Amino acid sequence: MLGDLILDVSARLARPLAPGSDAAATIRFHQGGSAANTARQLARLGVATTFIGAVGRDAWATALVRALRADGVRVHVVRRPGGTARLVAVVTADGERSFLTDRGAADALEAAAVRPSWLRAAAVLHLPAYALLARPLVDAAARAAGLVHAAGGRVSVDLASAAPLREAGPRAVAERLAGLAPDLLLGNLAEVAAMTGATDGAALLELAPLVVVKAGPAGCRVLTRATGSAPGLDLLVRARPREATDTTGAGHRAAHALLGRPRPELRL
Repeated sequence: MLGDLILDVSARLARPLAPGSDAAATIRFHQGGSAANTARQLARLGVATTFIGAVGRDAWATALVRALRADGVRVHVVRRPGGTARLVAVVTADGERSFLTDRGAADALEAAAVRPSWLRAAAVLHLPAYALLARPLVDAAARAAGLVHAAGGRVSVDLASAAPLREAGPRAVAERLAGLAPDLLLGNLAEVAAMTGATDGAALLELAPLVVVKAGPAGCRVLTRATGSAPGLDLLVRARPREATDTTGAGHRAAHALLGRPRPELRL
């Protein structure tokens, strides 16, 4: 995994916000970041996993790295001036969430800092699309993808979040994706629509031979590119209904539930 290791400040509301006044909430500090969360859950499932990223020169960086290593992830980080990335997740009573993000040092990973030895044994490089939004992190992601492809590995990209994709510009993000030559693209309905103007995901097959469109309670749609005389696949995979308690990093929350291990609170 290459991308973000973030301090998550989770504020779970007991009732709706009261603009200009107070609202009771349960507030916790957790290890976060799309790339780091994915690395942690794979490591807990027994997959040999490496995380690569940039953090600040502060005590939170030390705590975050320590927590990630405690879950069995091999961690390679570079320290950069400024604070470690942090995110405030406001979770409403119905389980929906909104993020307030300060990327901090997370976008400061340079291509030259990515060592080939870190990726030599990588079968798959996974990137959240947050790694494609700002330089120099964009260049670090491209270098990592090139190293993994050259060694015979594969590259997957999760589109991550609709609003940043729209802000960066779908055309610019698509150009950066094309440069990575991803083998797999994943995105939810809003993210796919932000990139293509439609939710079916078919247009994304121009960027990757395998596309997964996540549709929440409806499950997901799996599409493959046609090759030669073989038609492409268009498969709907239905999901089992579950009660939504907190959609912060929804896939990671589900993994926590399956493993029986709640996301631990982070302490200095």
